[in-house]
Amino acid sequence: MYKSSKTVVDLGGTATRSKSATGDDAPAENCRTHQKKSAPDPTGEVAKYWRGIVRLMITRLFRNQISEPMITLERVSGAHGYFRPDAFENLAGFRAHQIALNPTCFTTYGDIEAYQTLAHELCHLWREECGPRNKNGSAGTRGYHCKHWAAKMLEIGLTPISIDNPGKMTGFRVSDKLVDNGPLDLLIREILITGIRIDWRDPEASVSFGSQTSSGTTATTGGARKPSRKTRAKFTCQTCGLNAWAKPTARLECGTCKAPLKRAAVLA
Repeated sequence: MYKSSKTVVDLGGTATRSKSATGDDAPAENCRTHQKKSAPDPTGEVAKYWRGIVRLMITRLFRNQISEPMITLERVSGAHGYFRPDAFENLAGFRAHQIALNPTCFTTYGDIEAYQTLAHELCHLWREECGPRNKNGSAGTRGYHCKHWAAKMLEIGLTPISIDNPGKMTGFRVSDKLVDNGPLDLLIREILITGIRIDWRDPEASVSFGSQTSSGTTATTGGARKPSRKTRAKFTCQTCGLNAWAKPTARLECGTCKAPLKRAAVLA
């Protein structure tokens, strides 16, 4: 019977496996065979993808005025994501803000909604680092979507929609709408045209998206975003005018003209 072996890690970060008590270096016979389907570097793939998207948005939408946050994936009930200032600190004393994205939303609402969420939370980061200070020297109440944040949202192409104060753009519970042909919309189209998709997501999509409360995610995380109902997009053939409706990330082709259909707008 195979006995467990010890793992030795040197200070250089190299892990080596010593021989087992039986002298056999072969893997245990009861290793689960589903591991053959596992990706070799899921952490690296996720980090590389979101680092690229974040840097692109910071450059194009925020003119490199803000720092890069630490992106985490978290299944948060009631929100697409959240922003938390100075959430992490390394041993050298450097701090990083956190933006958490809900992988369930990637499956349920599609890539466009995920990019909207990221941009929404980056506006919170901008408010923290670049927005005007209050009388007490702070960036405002944690979790509150203020007028300065709303102005930045409009600038990058997102219209804030207050849940707390219908008809306004500020409050503790605020969603948003993508502005057609706005800076973010055009940037998202560029990303989608490349064919790049959000690869790692929740396969079960089992999180319940209930309404947020002042004592829930929004108040404790500093800017949770309420899910939007925009789940369909209109596609039009530029040759014959054929229309079709599908999820925003779909890639459709006209059955008559054999031409790709162009996304026109996201519908509620």
